[in-house]
Amino acid sequence: MAKTNKGKLKAQLAKALGTNPDMPDDQFVIDCHDAIMVNAETSDQESELNGLLNQFRALVA
Repeated sequence: MAKTNKGKLKAQLAKALGTNPDMPDDQFVIDCHDAIMVNAETSDQESELNGLLNQFRALVA
């Protein structure tokens, strides 16, 4: 079940941020973090994206 959630989160983050979901998880987290810093237009959007990224980090830790 965690794998399904991980896959869904990765796909959701990749779609929202334009990152590559095929890269290794550790590099994906770094790229997503950088993309959030660059692309988030509002603090609410940044918080939402960081929340998704934190959920993903918890699954791959």
